[in-house]
Amino acid sequence: MKKMIGLLILLCVGLWATHADMADVIQRQTLETHSGTSIQGIIHGKPQVNPDASRDLLWDQAATQYVGFNACQWDSVYPFEAEICDNFVLMADANIESLVWWGGYWGGTPNPPVDFWIKIYPDSGGGNGPMQNPIYVQRVPYVETLIDPVTQYFYYEAVIPPFAATGGVTYWIEFEPTLVYPPQWGNNCAVGLWGDGQELYFKSAFFGYPNWIGATAGPFGAAFESSFQLYGSAAAAIVWDFETGWQDWTHTNGAAFPEGWDVEPSGLHSTWTPPSAGDSSIWVDSDAAGSAGPWIQDTALSPLLVPSASMDWLKYGFGFNRYIYSDFLEVGLKYFDGAVWAVAPLKTYTVDTGPMWDSVDVSAYSGYDLVQI
Repeated sequence: MKKMIGLLILLCVGLWATHADMADVIQRQTLETHSGTSIQGIIHGKPQVNPDASRDLLWDQAATQYVGFNACQWDSVYPFEAEICDNFVLMADANIESLVWWGGYWGGTPNPPVDFWIKIYPDSGGGNGPMQNPIYVQRVPYVETLIDPVTQYFYYEAVIPPFAATGGVTYWIEFEPTLVYPPQWGNNCAVGLWGDGQELYFKSAFFGYPNWIGATAGPFGAAFESSFQLYGSAAAAIVWDFETGWQDWTHTNGAAFPEGWDVEPSGLHSTWTPPSAGDSSIWVDSDAAGSAGPWIQDTALSPLLVPSASMDWLKYGFGFNRYIYSDFLEVGLKYFDGAVWAVAPLKTYTVDTGPMWDSVDVSAYSGYDLVQI
């Protein structure tokens, strides 16, 4: 049998006042690293706030109930500062353009902050938390919406200057209000109710932690995570050109090339080289495997993708050389609805085709939790 296929696929300290009068001593004793904690508080379900409906949800660590507030605040008057940041890792390159987060007040009458400092930090590597200095700092206006007047619990929305995040890279984000004490403000934080299992980090020279420290080792004593959502837009298309190898694709039959898919030089069979292929493409070649071998069937699978709301088209360049009637090339999607995976064949080729570009409409699958090509 003779079958050759080439494929190219393209598819977010406080300085203590120098005067030490009694009022300062009392005020310092009143400041706390966190408010009281109660998981018996307001249960409000998982919202999808989205400050701009045209943007995609890139990271979802939404609060589902009131738990308690962990201190995060900049007060230049007192002065006093406490900071909290938590991690995020996007599935693909994207521009983060708007934010939602949850928090509230204690220790005084609620007084809306002047603005919020949005800070993004690079990861220090090795699971050791954020670097000390941010790579993105913006003071932004915001919208504050009351959830519960008894606990003074709110959610917040802001549109920010875009931050270009690289997929697969760990970042840390902070939401810090500019707010004169009293009152105190803090993020709504919880253990095990939301998040990805990576605890938040805390920093406050005022409370004796001048550098970032994990929530457990620091003042909170447990692996708290803050509550927030990141919205934005995918950075153009997701592209696989196989110029650097498999690029996290896999294949199913366990066989080596030519019996199974593999990255090979694009000119391996020049008659069937995909268009705009560059140096490398993925190939399977039953002709080279020999007619005496077993029937070859192999499926190449992309990395798992969280589809954006704007996912519309799958475009691919390929060449398919059919030898006998039973040879075929099928392009499709696997999709996951939160419980089970299903397979959707999108296009099947049963005659010599290409080399050429082709595309299929995949917008019907943009609402699923995960997809795989």
